[in-house]
Amino acid sequence: MAALQTYDFEVLLADGTTWMGLMLARPRGEDGTPVEGAPLTLSEAIAAFENDLALSKRLTANVQEDWFGGVGIAYNVAPGVYTRTPGYALPAGDDTEVYTSLAGTSHTPLPAIREFNGDSRGDAIWIAQTGDGGANTARILRYVSATNTLSTDHSLGAGTQYFRGLEVFDNGSGTKVLFASSSNAPYWITNAPGTVGYMHKLEGGVWTQSAAMSGRNALTKVFWVDQEGIGAWRLVAIDGPSTIAYTVPGADPMDPADWIEGVKVDSERLLSLTAAKSHVFLGGVDGIYDLNELGETPNYAPHLAQMRSPWNGAVTQYHDGYVYFSTGSGLERVRVDQGPVVEENPGQCSPGWGTRAEHEFRGNTTAMCTDQGWLVNATWNTTSQRAAVWYGRDRQVVGVDTANPLVWHGPEVVGNANYVITAMRVSTIGAGTGLRLWLAAYPSGSTAAPWLGYVSVPVAGAPIDDLISSGVHRYATGSGSGTWNATSRLHLLDEGFGDRVSKKILHKHGFETRGPLSSTTKLTFETRADAAPGSTTWTTSDDVTTSPQQEITPAAVVSGYRIGRRISFVNPSGTATPPVVGVLDAVRTTAWLVQPDVTVRVLDVEYGDGVADAHGGTQHAEMLDPDTITQHLIDLTRAAPTTIRDRQGKRYTARFEQVLDREETLGSGTWGKTVKARIEVDIVAAL
Repeated sequence: MAALQTYDFEVLLADGTTWMGLMLARPRGEDGTPVEGAPLTLSEAIAAFENDLALSKRLTANVQEDWFGGVGIAYNVAPGVYTRTPGYALPAGDDTEVYTSLAGTSHTPLPAIREFNGDSRGDAIWIAQTGDGGANTARILRYVSATNTLSTDHSLGAGTQYFRGLEVFDNGSGTKVLFASSSNAPYWITNAPGTVGYMHKLEGGVWTQSAAMSGRNALTKVFWVDQEGIGAWRLVAIDGPSTIAYTVPGADPMDPADWIEGVKVDSERLLSLTAAKSHVFLGGVDGIYDLNELGETPNYAPHLAQMRSPWNGAVTQYHDGYVYFSTGSGLERVRVDQGPVVEENPGQCSPGWGTRAEHEFRGNTTAMCTDQGWLVNATWNTTSQRAAVWYGRDRQVVGVDTANPLVWHGPEVVGNANYVITAMRVSTIGAGTGLRLWLAAYPSGSTAAPWLGYVSVPVAGAPIDDLISSGVHRYATGSGSGTWNATSRLHLLDEGFGDRVSKKILHKHGFETRGPLSSTTKLTFETRADAAPGSTTWTTSDDVTTSPQQEITPAAVVSGYRIGRRISFVNPSGTATPPVVGVLDAVRTTAWLVQPDVTVRVLDVEYGDGVADAHGGTQHAEMLDPDTITQHLIDLTRAAPTTIRDRQGKRYTARFEQVLDREETLGSGTWGKTVKARIEVDIVAAL
């Protein structure tokens, strides 16, 4: 093969090994050099590429009409926004605090909330407060919705007993009453259980206390059938660091003799428990243990022993065949409805895990409950000091494709102060035809009072129905102040418009909404580009005040590679009767996509008899016949991109698009033919 500089350029053929030389079609002198004004060399012809290709612009659009895919799939994060019904987004529920109405002070955590409808004084919400050892600081609180009052219903004198749990259970005589547990260890989410305790009973409006027992910490109940075939409900308590206690059939839980105490579990420290069907699942720092009716306690999550953290097993919740449990790295789950099978592949399922979500609300799970088929998960970020409440459901149930076992929404409730959520419960009491998510929270690193109250949550997952029917649901106002849901903001995923490495220049934004929107009830739309992680700065801010459709062209130009967009819901009448809020159905953003211009280059080449090379030689003495060259060029149009190189050794990746306008001249010579052809080539990259 001739030296490289013999030809204007060479092409690597489709076989991937053979180089074929070609000459640009242009007049040449007898010495083989181009005549004055002749066509450019190959390097000159693609100089634009060498100097960074000329840029082209095209208008592209991103349209989003649904948010049901949740965090990291349909949007980045949506603090204070409801997205659990397909097709729209709107503000989540408003919060109401009740603790401020309580007489007296006890600045200690609230570990348990229960709804009890059997009290002779009427239905109420009951809350346990752990206490600090001072007189009347460990107490049971009673909230009456009819009068909107919270009061101390039962308290302990000075000493070393602290309230830990609440449960509704049979008193041994066929009457459901409310039981409270206390132990000699004050409650905190990760604290070890106490070893000495008491049971407390509310019956007929009167509280009584049992004789001393082993520790009575977290409580639950379960239905067991023993080996003799006798089925009965049992009250179960953690009664020591590695032991549990449970009642015998037909027991009076106030009688220490009706308890079987000190049942050993092979755990270093037990922290929580949850029950389903005939199983009690115990959360320990080294595993999740299944206590069944045979007294067996297999460990479903032994991997926790190698992932030591005080958060391991601190919170557990059974839901839809799985036990969900807190860990030092977030939230995991293990399937428990298929018998005692050890989970060899732990199921990490924290909000945002396995998705593109990037936000400040990740953290440790501090409380869980369920709401109409959804798992409700409270998290605490120790860095940002913010709590969040997420709603999650199995991806197979909701039909969303994600690596995370759960599809998460929200967080529907976000804290704006340093409150850690310690207990949650969904209740209808006081909500009319609606629902309330009760929250108990405690200020981290502070001696301030705890927070107790509720957030309005929708029935059957359709809060928009309450707008239509003037229902009881109330919406966050987006005022910017308050302990919970001060703002309701839908952060869309950072958008690349199909080409993340090309620059975008934002053009217009269109919105389909339901209102009525106005200068006060509105959506505020913000944009930015290439924001650093954790940045709180936005470049543009414009209001959407007209429904059902409005377009916005921001005054400031936003351009970059990674486009951020945020929509805030501002609803001063979100808590009015009836409420007025903005509903987002769809958003469209158009942008100019700035890309390298890879428009086809046209190269005219010639080969065959009489075609001089750069040194005045002739190709036919060294190369293939013209028909073979033509076929090679045609073959390249059907092959993957190839490599071309010029006389100076510069190389490019190129795709041959077409070989056309061939002109054949017959004559004397070795091959009897000279061919001129036009080649259309995409220059893809410089090498």
